[in-house]
Amino acid sequence: MGRTRTVADEDILEAARKVFLDRGQLATTREIAATAGISQAVLYQRFGSKDDLFFAAMAPPPPNVETLLGKPPLGARETESYLIALAERLFEYFETVAPLFVQLATHTAFDSEHLANAHRPVVDSGLLESLGKRLDQLAAADCVRAGDGNAMAQLLISVIHSEALSSVLLKTAPDAGRRREMIRLVWRGLSPADTGQQR
Repeated sequence: MGRTRTVADEDILEAARKVFLDRGQLATTREIAATAGISQAVLYQRFGSKDDLFFAAMAPPPPNVETLLGKPPLGARETESYLIALAERLFEYFETVAPLFVQLATHTAFDSEHLANAHRPVVDSGLLESLGKRLDQLAAADCVRAGDGNAMAQLLISVIHSEALSSVLLKTAPDAGRRREMIRLVWRGLSPADTGQQR
């Protein structure tokens, strides 16, 4: 009977993620093994190569769609505040994954397959489709302007993803005021015609 693994793969990946985020490609397998509390030999047995370990460790976690979407607003009056809260949750998620994307994109072995794999957790989660359905439901209740829910969801996600990525790339602190203004402008486009002119 083989020995029981004392350190789970996910614990090793978490240790590697921390080291790679801190040191980038300069991180050594020795540093990662020490952080994980294992030998380099075990590290290579589990993940094959430093590059394999890097791409496994830097894979973004899937979003919790139910948590991100939250409970739908009770009516038109709550829709703007609902969208602001939803946007903040999306910002928090993309702020978590943006540093991983940056590290992935700057790796010398990064290619289109790695790009597709990096986006797979978000795509497979159904976030876009679920948000699109939520916006379609809000449109049917006259809480947002009638239109293509998936297109509206793509716009909202793109704005938020871009802001989170820019913050990481430019190394700027999150600007809550700018975020709220961005979402306010998106809301002006999404709000029903009778309320959109009031803002």
